[in-house]
Amino acid sequence: MLQSLFNARVRRAGQPWLALLGALLPWELPLPNSGFDLGLSGWTVTAPAGAAAHSPAPGANAGSARLRVAEGATARLEAEMEVGAAGDPIDWAPQLGEPGERPRFGARLMRSSSTNSGSFILEVRAVSSGGERVLARGEASLRTLSPGRWVWVDAAPLDGGRLRATDESLRFSLTAQSVAGGATELFVDECRAALHEDALMPLQDGDFETPLVAGGPWETWGVTLWSDPLAAADDYTGQRHAILQGRAAAGLHQELTLYQAPFQLASGQHAEAGLWVRAGADAALGARPVRGQHVELKLLAGAGGRWQELGVARWSPAASDRGAWRYVEVSAKRPLQLSHELLRIEVEKTFSGSLSVDSASLGARGTVHGHPPRLVGCNYVGRYASVAWEEAGPGTPGLQWRNWRWTAGTPCDPGWEGLNHDPDCDVSPDCRRSNGRRDAAVSELSGASRLPLAGTYDSRDPAIVRYHVRTAMAIGLDHFIFDHLGHTLAEQTRASGMQALNEDSFEVLLDEVDAMDGGFRVAIMYEPKIHFQGWITSERTLAERRAGVTRDLIHYASTYGRRRGVLRHDGRLVVYVFRNSLEWGGEGMSPAAWRSALEKVERSTGERLFLIADNQPGEDSAFGGLSRWSLVSRDYLRFRTFGDLRHMTPSWPEPSVGLLEAHARGVASSVRAWAWSEDEGRVAATVVWPGFDDSGVAGWGGMNLTGEDGLPLCVRVADELEGAFFATTQAAALDCRPDWIQIATWNDWNELTQIEPAWHPQLEEELRAGALSPEVLQHCFGRALEAQAMAAEFLGLELSQDELIDAAHAYLLEVAEDPAAPSYD
Repeated sequence: MLQSLFNARVRRAGQPWLALLGALLPWELPLPNSGFDLGLSGWTVTAPAGAAAHSPAPGANAGSARLRVAEGATARLEAEMEVGAAGDPIDWAPQLGEPGERPRFGARLMRSSSTNSGSFILEVRAVSSGGERVLARGEASLRTLSPGRWVWVDAAPLDGGRLRATDESLRFSLTAQSVAGGATELFVDECRAALHEDALMPLQDGDFETPLVAGGPWETWGVTLWSDPLAAADDYTGQRHAILQGRAAAGLHQELTLYQAPFQLASGQHAEAGLWVRAGADAALGARPVRGQHVELKLLAGAGGRWQELGVARWSPAASDRGAWRYVEVSAKRPLQLSHELLRIEVEKTFSGSLSVDSASLGARGTVHGHPPRLVGCNYVGRYASVAWEEAGPGTPGLQWRNWRWTAGTPCDPGWEGLNHDPDCDVSPDCRRSNGRRDAAVSELSGASRLPLAGTYDSRDPAIVRYHVRTAMAIGLDHFIFDHLGHTLAEQTRASGMQALNEDSFEVLLDEVDAMDGGFRVAIMYEPKIHFQGWITSERTLAERRAGVTRDLIHYASTYGRRRGVLRHDGRLVVYVFRNSLEWGGEGMSPAAWRSALEKVERSTGERLFLIADNQPGEDSAFGGLSRWSLVSRDYLRFRTFGDLRHMTPSWPEPSVGLLEAHARGVASSVRAWAWSEDEGRVAATVVWPGFDDSGVAGWGGMNLTGEDGLPLCVRVADELEGAFFATTQAAALDCRPDWIQIATWNDWNELTQIEPAWHPQLEEELRAGALSPEVLQHCFGRALEAQAMAAEFLGLELSQDELIDAAHAYLLEVAEDPAAPSYD
């Protein structure tokens, strides 16, 4: 089972273009007669008589378009498609004032042997009642091409080249243009149009999983070998990495042929490459970096046996850098030209000792970040305690059943105990539900069996965490987003004689991820509220609260920055921020305060952070990503007043899929609009969620929303919409074409947003029998399987439901066979 999980990760990480291609196809635009198989049908011809014709050409699939123009003349082919009406290829348009898609266009081109002058121009123009404007453009000078050589020429999006709400159609044009002194003849084949997607070049064995062999994709010099896949998990991704050894310089390189596929690296673009390196324990390094002892990453372009350096990046490690993976990235200073035939990525170490190299990627500037171009993360809470876990027993006041117990009631009706839950059979006669399981603080509105498959577990149990990570990998997730309350609160908690459950759980999770093969990662969702809502008793002023936030971020970077398992983007530690605009006394972490915090983190630790906001950041923001967390709208709640909930009277009219869809699409499109307001650099991470029901914790004892009667609602219970809830939020997110998807949540059982597998009375019996009934499969794994199907579509992966079920079964067997393992119920 675990090997199959690993194989899925390698298929993805090692073949970034193939993975992306599967996800790109739904957004490819259907040009008419794109390969000219039907002559010039579907194309409007603007050319002198005989200048444009259908013609065979060497290497053309089923003929091609021949453009032959005399001196000073021009020939053009155009195709047009409608935008914004139902049934059109792009059946939606951005809202007024919001940025829209970036279309791009590509065609395969060859010049004839009878011409060596002129140019070939591709353009995408938006057409509206107000006129036309160019969205994407590409140009090829024919004298730079060898006759008989087919190359892909791309019309890459221009800065700001986006659709607008007023656009009515898109016009795609191919133009042959001669110059003074001679005629021009060229052949065009296989045109492609698509919505822009950041694609990587197809490096072969970018994760170094294939054993080093002569004639392999990587050529080496000096002493170079591939690591032992049976060794302890110390690769950055997968089970192998390259090792450059010896006292002398050693290195490796790979060469790729340019312009062989559409929408990869285009002429005029700047290439970019990145990889992960680690100085070994035997590396002869000084206390400070030494001139001449470095790691060098180069990009070179080749033609006719000659190479031109496009860009170089150097990292000079010190002794303190040994043993930690570091990301190195180079962006070309010179653009690619059509005369270039090859692109070469090269890495070399010049110091004595070993250097590990892993997870290399290559693409256009702004597309390479040290991980695949698309990610799927899932929010993870580490706040559960159980007396079955030895560290949660007597002597830990208030912690024995943390977050599995709720007995505080609700302010909407303080005397009502109908929403209380207490799993502690030592003190509560009602500690069991009707099915015999402990009465955890989880809603019963959808049935008594809506409980974790693993029981009322402890978040610090390594076996639980391993089960979670393995199951998440089977679903296709890339990372967990750990709900992190910061080190300041952990210190205060320990000082009061209690254990810091949140921080302890995070460290267990990171330990288990570090110990595993594969590319699974952990980010944090940091909550500044602990400082701005008075949780830290020593902080009384705004300056002290802001300093507390900075102190937490410095601790995170300095304590965990060297860990392999933390998620990075462009080498920066990823930190989601929940309620980034939270205020105290009318002020909070202003844009200037966030910038100051990042500067202090970098000065103190040498680490940079990549912040992802929850609320849209202001101008001149320090945030590079946006992920809006808005899971509840009164429109689709089962009970729109507290009285309705109290008497179990569903509100009327009933919630509808349309109301949820409108809410989810509005949230997702606002994230997209913010990210697309800059053409490069911003990450749109849209949230999907399978439901919401916080009646298990009586709405956390707060007033929360206002009900339709004008009174506090307190408890929020989303209607499940006959099973359509999760699919609706997924569709809204996918339609907005995010960079990353964030699933809320993995295991927030208190709000019933979890996709973690659930318990069913027949599950273990059916697992032993080797087959699950549809009822048990849906109850236990329904949400996880929906998430898996979405991940497979979004990431372009093949995923199996058997791997998911096997991962859960493996945990149950592990607990059953180990008498020392805690058994939760």
